[in-house]
This record gives sequence, structure tokens and C-alpha cells, in this order.
Amino acid sequence: MKWSVATILSTVSGLLILIGVYKAGGPTGNIPTETTNGNGVTCETSRQPKEYTVLLDVSASRPVRMIDDGKRYVDSLIERMCYGDRLFLLQMYEQGVNDPESRLDVTLKRSDEITSLEAEKALNSQRDMLRAKVGQFFQNARPKPVMQTDILSTLSIASEQISSEKRNVLVMLSDMYQSSKEFEFEGLKRMPPKDWIEERKRAGLVRPLRGACVVVVGADPSTHVGIEVLKFWREYFEASGATLTAENYRTTPPPADAMPCEQPSL
Repeated sequence: MKWSVATILSTVSGLLILIGVYKAGGPTGNIPTETTNGNGVTCETSRQPKEYTVLLDVSASRPVRMIDDGKRYVDSLIERMCYGDRLFLLQMYEQGVNDPESRLDVTLKRSDEITSLEAEKALNSQRDMLRAKVGQFFQNARPKPVMQTDILSTLSIASEQISSEKRNVLVMLSDMYQSSKEFEFEGLKRMPPKDWIEERKRAGLVRPLRGACVVVVGADPSTHVGIEVLKFWREYFEASGATLTAENYRTTPPPADAMPCEQPSL
């Protein structure tokens, strides 16, 4: 059989196209697609899903404006959520895990029945519904300020919800003052002993946070007390396998266009 030059070039071109499709999405043709919203957030189907675990502190030491700041920050996170992303919102315990629990757990899911053209509209609709649910959660929590905040017990429960298969972001809407029978961080009244974290880790009592990037909104790192409290939490999160940088330990939320946990290492 004789092959013409045109036939050979056509065959080679077809093979190159097939190779390109295979590299992009495999032999089944699952080529990554994107959806965007009005704010320019891009969602690629090939991206690793994110999990936002948000712990809300409504203790009496926190002014209403800070709780409102936290709500607006959560709204900004929802605007970045894509299909497969999860938001787990938990109100911090007052006196340990026996307290009545208040939580919200939502994963954005894409229906198999919608087309790619419908996916963007459906995603924005899910974001809107989630923002409404979060707004109701905050509204219900605000009238019930608590006198103590057991952050350590809350983190223990939160660790059981954090997935090992997603990129984890742990958001602490709190002044980070552990307040319980054992410890009182405000004013450094009753701080843990120097080797407390190390001893608890050896005993298996520091629960794993699976590489989470931690963002704190509502703390004050500008005083001696604040610096000592920050030092404790950085050591604690390091022991739990999470990362808290000084830049992410904030009094106010990051700017709307900032993404403090988008670094490749996190």
C-alpha cells in the first residue's frame, strides 16, 4: 500500500489530537472545564476540593461588630467556593463537648443532570442559599453570648470533621482566649505550663488537623498578652499538623481580594 504525503500528514495530525485529549482528561474525555462567577472566581473541575472549617466564638468579650466582621469574611469565602467544596460551621463550646451543639454542614454538589452552560448559574444559586443559611446561623448565635469559651474542646471536635482528602482551611472567628475551669488566657491569668503541649502530644491528646491552614480573625497580637497567646497557639497548631502564620493571626478580616491560604505550600 502506498501512502501519499497528504494521508501521512492527516494521520499524524489526528494522533497528535488524540494525545492532547488523553493528557488533558484521559481516554474517557474528562477534559477539565471551568465556571466563573461575576467576581472572577474560577472553578476548574480538576482542582482539589477545599474544606472551610469555621469556628465561631460569641463570648461576651467579643463586640458585636467583630462577630459581624466574621460573618462578612465567611460570605467572602462562600463566594470562592466551587463544586465539591465544603463549609463546616461550628459555634464554640462554652463548657466542653456536653454543651448543646450548633453547627452547619454544607457541601456544594453539581447535579449530573445539568449541562455545563447551566453549571455556573446553579453554582451561584447554591452559594446564595448557603449565605442565607450562614446569616441565619449567626443571627441565632448573636443573642446568646457565653461567659466562657472552650476553644481546645471545640478544636478536638472540629478535628473529627476535617477531611484528609481536601485542602483544609481552618477559620477561627475568635479572640483566642481559652476560658475554662483549667485555663484563663485573658490577661494571662492561667496559662498552660511550658511543656503542656509537648506532654499532651506524647500522650496522643493533641488531635490532628490534617495540614490545615489556619486563619484567625478577631485576635489582638499588638500587646504583650496578645503575643504570648499567639505564641501558644502557633505551637499548638504546629503540634496538630496545622500552620498558623503571624500574617494570618488578625484583628480584622483579610481584604476581600486577599487569599491568605492560597500559597502552594498550604
